[in-house]
Amino acid sequence: MKKIFAEPLVHFLLLGLAIFLLYGWVSDDESDKNKIIIDDSHLAHLKSIWELQWNRAPTEEELQGILEKHLQKEVFYREALKVNLDHNDEVVKRRLAQKMEFLSDDFSALVDAPTDEKLLEYFKSNQEQYLVPYQFSFKQIVFTHDKHQDPQTASQMVLEKYGSKPVDDMYDKGDLLSIPFNFENLYEPQVEQELGGNLAASLHDLPLNEWSGPVESGYGLHLIYLTKKQAPSIPEFQEIRDELVRDYSYQAEKENQQAIYQSLKNNYQIEITADLDKQLLERLQANLIQP
Repeated sequence: MKKIFAEPLVHFLLLGLAIFLLYGWVSDDESDKNKIIIDDSHLAHLKSIWELQWNRAPTEEELQGILEKHLQKEVFYREALKVNLDHNDEVVKRRLAQKMEFLSDDFSALVDAPTDEKLLEYFKSNQEQYLVPYQFSFKQIVFTHDKHQDPQTASQMVLEKYGSKPVDDMYDKGDLLSIPFNFENLYEPQVEQELGGNLAASLHDLPLNEWSGPVESGYGLHLIYLTKKQAPSIPEFQEIRDELVRDYSYQAEKENQQAIYQSLKNNYQIEITADLDKQLLERLQANLIQP
């Protein structure tokens, strides 16, 4: 038996058998890589995309065209991978990274609905975010720089002459503009949006139920009759519970996404070898590499 295995011809045959088996294994693997299968799920996906676009099922001819485009894309995609066309391609990297982010979003969306206990704790920690701003109701007349050389003096003269008369008697004593005479239940940001300038902030210190001013806005100088001034307040928990659920869930999803990213990043050894300022390099290493 030893003599047989010592024969060169036997060595040649054994080598040939090994090559044959190796070729068979590799060729089977390559044949799998070169196999494109369109199963029911693929076909349903392609048809659903068509139906979303055209609001009807594709005809047989259209289905053939859909499949041909799919095959062309798949063939080109696989050939591109074979020659490493995806290497250092920013568009490819961005799209794949987005897909991973979508997967992360799917995992984060599995967060359980928060209990009232958790919501109350979140509410207490973020009360300033839900603070209801000042709310005002007032009447106003305006004196513009376009129509008055000295709107400050003009407004003070009207205030002295008519300020103690019935409120509505002041309606036509200012300049006629498109802005209303009467404003009801406006929050401070709304006043800022409607009138601009420093008028909203000036309302904090004005007295109620008497004409006062002038105060400046984006239009000019105003005389103000303030009828309501409600200070900022924290709403009741039940009033904003739905909003709290949305905000809590959003924050929880973001925290979960960050945790997933950090967990994945820990699987990689990251080195910064760029020629950078030493202090900058240390900051980058601390902020980017460390979890």
